[in-house]
Amino acid sequence: MAKRQPVEPRFLAKVNKTDSCWLWTSFVERNGYARFWLDGRNQSAHRVSYELWVGPIPEGYEIDHLCRVRHCVNPSHLEAVTTAENVRRMVAFRTPYQSQRTECPNGHPYDEENTVTTPTGRSCSTCKREANRAYYLRNRDITIERARRWRLANPDRARQQTREAQRRQRAKKKERAA
Repeated sequence: MAKRQPVEPRFLAKVNKTDSCWLWTSFVERNGYARFWLDGRNQSAHRVSYELWVGPIPEGYEIDHLCRVRHCVNPSHLEAVTTAENVRRMVAFRTPYQSQRTECPNGHPYDEENTVTTPTGRSCSTCKREANRAYYLRNRDITIERARRWRLANPDRARQQTREAQRRQRAKKKERAA
């Protein structure tokens, strides 16, 4: 059986060192974070880099990318911080960028009616509605079948919910007529 290569040379073989960042050239997840196979499992490459060149990560701490490049593994760009600090930095970094944008990536305007504010920024109501509709259409048969089974298992509650929905519809109709 072939002897396993030491970790450092194996790690550095997957790195492209630029003027500032060490960019990962191997597997990168959809969310932008690099992955490295070590000790029989897939691990975050930036965490492996920190542990190789800086030291162990304190219990309860996360590694923050000071350069904001998720697939950078330069140990001088990595810092061990608490989760709260990592989130605070992320929100502080995102907020100016997001507040300058006048429309979502799909071209819908960020205005009073079309914007939902969240703790981490804002999102487009139109895009969210379209995504929810697409999800429903993809899973429509499953949803209908699940509802049918629930109605068969809970006939009294189903009847009660139907009556309440009919009552609400009549009240709306009266309201529109008035």
